[in-house]
Amino acid sequence: MNVLYKLFCRAYQAVFRALIPVLPYRQPQRLDAAQLEQFYTRVAGEQERAA
Repeated sequence: MNVLYKLFCRAYQAVFRALIPVLPYRQPQRLDAAQLEQFYTRVAGEQERAA
């Protein structure tokens, strides 16, 4: 069982290593205070609607 689990883990890692160059990663953006406030109010509104 342990051998099969190790084989599965290695295969899983290999798939993600192969896909990393293809995945659509973006450059992070800095947010100023106004953008952060807008983000937090939007998140708070979504949480209120979900509750």
